[in-house]
Amino acid sequence: MTEIYAGLISGTSMDGVDAALAEVGPDGVRLAASYCHPIPRALADDLRRVSEPGRAVTLDELGQIDVRVGELFADALDGLLGAAGVSADQVAGVGSHGQTLRHAPDVAHPFTLQVGDPNRIASRFPFAVVGDLRRRDMAEGGQGAPLTPGFHALAFGAPGEQRVVLNLGGIANITVLQGHE
Repeated sequence: MTEIYAGLISGTSMDGVDAALAEVGPDGVRLAASYCHPIPRALADDLRRVSEPGRAVTLDELGQIDVRVGELFADALDGLLGAAGVSADQVAGVGSHGQTLRHAPDVAHPFTLQVGDPNRIASRFPFAVVGDLRRRDMAEGGQGAPLTPGFHALAFGAPGEQRVVLNLGGIANITVLQGHE
């Protein structure tokens, strides 16, 4: 059985929320639709300001930005579904990365901090919403990209063939696929 899932992420450029619909079934993964929802300039400016290293940010500022980004991601998902002509009841779930404010995997106590309250998405859509995708991976010694290797294996793996996938973005990572039978 094929199911439709959505994914939401925004990068270090803070220019837009990238949204995608994927059909996942017995034959693998197929990109069904993609959409980029612009981040309003005022919000992008606020995100850049609060993510500056060494800058003091109040909890009130952080809370307000978390809500604003969560609403933005919900708007992006709504735009994706509209552009793709897919109704919300056809979607099994969404993974929402949020906007990274700080990613520090190499400090004494590694951490990562994203904003974009996934509850804002869950309150508007009838399907499962998964957020906070990086911190568990880091707690277990990873670099905070837990979905990337699994997706690379599913999308690009081939039995008996070793492959290397380079994901080049604000933070680059490499996945080595061993090609085991």
